[in-house]
Amino acid sequence: MRHCTKKSDSFQYEYYQSCARLPQDWDTLLPDGHFLKRSNLKATQQSQLEHLSYIYVLVSNGDNPIAAIYFQLLRLQQHHLNEESLSS
Repeated sequence: MRHCTKKSDSFQYEYYQSCARLPQDWDTLLPDGHFLKRSNLKATQQSQLEHLSYIYVLVSNGDNPIAAIYFQLLRLQQHHLNEESLSS
């Protein structure tokens, strides 16, 4: 999934896997200097952290963007776990 759109009766959800594809509306929703601005997300995504992927969701009501949602998905691996704390 690179980019897809889902519409409901009142809301539209646009899903992205790359911050490079996010529209300007994403930044417009956020205050100046916010850590979720596209330029900051680009730096995070370009770090290419192993086992980490991203999903960005832009929610609109009609033609008006109303929310920017950011997810980091970690593909949990054995080395991510502290086995000592699990055995207690």
